[in-house]
Amino acid sequence: MALKYYEHPTSELNWQTIVAAFQETDLAIIPLGSVEVYGHLPNGTDGIAAEAMAADLARQLKAVRTPLLPFGFSPTLAAFPGTVSIDRSAFEQTLRNLAQSLVKAGAKRIFVLNGHAGNNDAINTVLRELQDQGIKGATIQVWFFARSYDSGLFEDYNPHGHASEAGTSVMLYLRPELVDTEQWPSNIPPKNNFADITLPPNSLKAMPNGMHGVTKAATAEKGKELYTRMVNRLLEFINQW
Repeated sequence: MALKYYEHPTSELNWQTIVAAFQETDLAIIPLGSVEVYGHLPNGTDGIAAEAMAADLARQLKAVRTPLLPFGFSPTLAAFPGTVSIDRSAFEQTLRNLAQSLVKAGAKRIFVLNGHAGNNDAINTVLRELQDQGIKGATIQVWFFARSYDSGLFEDYNPHGHASEAGTSVMLYLRPELVDTEQWPSNIPPKNNFADITLPPNSLKAMPNGMHGVTKAATAEKGKELYTRMVNRLLEFINQW
């Protein structure tokens, strides 16, 4: 029995199914992540969130989706064991090759569902190139996007800090077995009286436990609500795009 293309990443489909898919849709979704320190959360948190959203969107939109590209550009957190950072130029070229492969297969709209802020510049470069080819491209960075849809949900002074209340809540909803619930860390840095001066980032000093914020108020219920709001907003956009 042929698989439904929108229920699987392209890595699980055969080539004939992909040919048939692009006869039905011109939309491809690329989820991107990172492997980097995330405090009490798994190092792949960015990718876990992006991949889950990509799967939900593909099912509801009947779109093609690629497997998660798990590694990203994470030099500022490279001092922590477990962080894997791909050189910016290598990451950009990989994304470019991936996008062009989808275009060759039949994609005319490419939505990049990015979980990691460090990937943004490379994504924007590739999307501009696609635009010059007449291919529509769009992207979000999951955690920046989340800030617009958190009304009434969170208690932390900085709920969108790295591995803070928002991210912890989403992970408690998506993959609770991967959250270290034996610790509810916090990291509130002292006030910076020279915030207008740029210094090289020192992640070990700024985030000695690999996170920034407070997590004790995080819940799976909050994570589900935030996640659902984001997915619904993306459905609204892509349906009219």
